[in-house]
Amino acid sequence: MTKFNVKYPLILFLVLVNLGFSQNSDADMHTAFYDYITKEGGNWKAFNPQFKVGDTIGFNDFILKFTRKDPLSIEGNIYGVNAKKDTIHFWSFTEFYSPNKKKSIIIQRSSDGSSYAIGESTIITKDERIGEMEFFYPNGTSEKHKDSHLLFGEDKMRSTSYKYDANNELELLSTLVWERKYDKAYDYKYAVVIPNSKRILFVSDKDGDDEIYSMDIDGNNVIQLTNNEDKDFLPGVSPDGREIIFTSQRDRKEELYKMNIDGSNQVRLTNNDRLNNEADWSPDGKKVAFLSQPKQHTPPCLFIMNPDGTGRTKVTKSEGLVESFPNWSKSGKYISYTQGNDNGRNPDSYVYEVATGKTFAAAEGKFNEFGTHWLGSGDDKLLFSSNRTGNYHIYVAHIKTKKIEQLTSGEFHDSSPKTGFKPNSILFISDRSGPSRIYSMDLKTKKIGLIEANWGNL
Repeated sequence: MTKFNVKYPLILFLVLVNLGFSQNSDADMHTAFYDYITKEGGNWKAFNPQFKVGDTIGFNDFILKFTRKDPLSIEGNIYGVNAKKDTIHFWSFTEFYSPNKKKSIIIQRSSDGSSYAIGESTIITKDERIGEMEFFYPNGTSEKHKDSHLLFGEDKMRSTSYKYDANNELELLSTLVWERKYDKAYDYKYAVVIPNSKRILFVSDKDGDDEIYSMDIDGNNVIQLTNNEDKDFLPGVSPDGREIIFTSQRDRKEELYKMNIDGSNQVRLTNNDRLNNEADWSPDGKKVAFLSQPKQHTPPCLFIMNPDGTGRTKVTKSEGLVESFPNWSKSGKYISYTQGNDNGRNPDSYVYEVATGKTFAAAEGKFNEFGTHWLGSGDDKLLFSSNRTGNYHIYVAHIKTKKIEQLTSGEFHDSSPKTGFKPNSILFISDRSGPSRIYSMDLKTKKIGLIEANWGNL
């Protein structure tokens, strides 16, 4: 879920993410270090009210939540806390020790799925670690960073982040001091209507990592569909409401899987050395649009395949520009997606015409736009989230008239819009109540309602 200009979360993530790695060949040393950072719930808080990078002005505290996967790997989430005490999710990450490299590998993803980073870290002494990361931004550019992390005192650590400039010289970005002090907060990260039902499919990190759930529209009868030590997220539902294609980080990389609507019969669809994620079914159920890398270490772009994973085909002509959030129009004529604009800067909303292969911009400008989704049953209205007014809010682009209409507003962030249970309603994710939750909106009355899961014994 997009909350800010992506460059700040990238910086914050780099400041934090390397804290769990070690180069020492003794696995016991890695285990001991993970024991240290994950004990007492693995919650850390940074107290730096003067820390200001990018869009972080007004965010007084930052939160890091480590979750233990196994003795040699961890996962984590990064949050910011603003002056109103709202908790905003920035980034998620996975890290694991590689015995062959004798280094730790880092894989991270921004909360809205638009950016990612890959890197390694090395232990210098028992108290100091050095990390090298490369970040891939949604505008198609990349940036290399270096970070040092020092443990000191009782349950304290200091992190310092740098970036390499055009001359390959280090430029100081930030320094943060962390203490082990924060209670658990969990988010809802995605919500979509299950066709031919009165149920919602959603993602939450309630059990410590991202998992896929379903529930009734009133929040009752919650069912956990995935349950393992790896993240399962970005579910796409088949038009008949019987199957789900989703992204999973099983086997240490993002691949697409398919399962029945009740969570049974989970099978892997993609298996290569590239990122594969964000699947969306065609309205006739015969094709799936998704994101993948044309080759290793390149930004992801739009592909189409069969629902069984065969027939993988690249469909857009962009090179080096990050594409994301594909969504098939209800007629099957178009696929919407987000892409960095012609100058390689701010991501805009685009439309791909399936029959001709032509593309056109649905909404563009100097702002960031994410999470495209066709509204209702027609091909004329396209939902997206944008920071046009500073905070991220929900907008609709009228394709024929080029009119842009703002649907939500306020001092919070709204994202991931989807058509609701009626053509004139939407679902979206918002941090207006603190941690990110699912909301519905009636587009006629503009009434907004919270949809909270009744977790019961889950």
